[in-house]
Amino acid sequence: MFRIAQSASIATLSIACSLSSSAWGASWEPIDCTKSRLQVFPNAKCETMDASGSGSKSGEAARISSRSYSARGTYEGTVFNVSLQKPDSIGTFIVPRSVDERIPSIKSFNDITRGGKNWSDSERLGSAIVVTFETATRKCFGFHDYGPPKGTGYAHVVYGFFCRQQPGVFKLDEMRELMAKVSVR
Repeated sequence: MFRIAQSASIATLSIACSLSSSAWGASWEPIDCTKSRLQVFPNAKCETMDASGSGSKSGEAARISSRSYSARGTYEGTVFNVSLQKPDSIGTFIVPRSVDERIPSIKSFNDITRGGKNWSDSERLGSAIVVTFETATRKCFGFHDYGPPKGTGYAHVVYGFFCRQQPGVFKLDEMRELMAKVSVR
């Protein structure tokens, strides 16, 4: 769940997005990765979803437009699944959340994270929050990272996970290296 605010009218809208569900009756649609705002690894499968809705303040209606992008695949033996939430309307921004509110968005990202076990405590890695977890066959880490400041919040949020079959948990340097390969255009 992400909160998006519009600075002109201070309208707020909560948008629930995950790869296994849709928001506002919209659904994920395939997209050529070269047209995605989310830039990731070669050979990724990319999708987009319009996650627009309405908000209000003092009875004044406001339209808030947002678009989600996702990318998933395998890169050098590491499975990845990442998502970008980016408001499209002028003057809108992602409302910041506390660390305690960000961890559930990682754990509930999709079926893989919902089935995760042995979750670590969260750590800061630059501006991101990261946690490690395990599936039956893989060691993984999830992350949640805000983009640059915008208004009283942020321009976007990127979140997701990486998993591998190699023994041992991801080290912070490995997490940093993988996350650096994910960018927003």
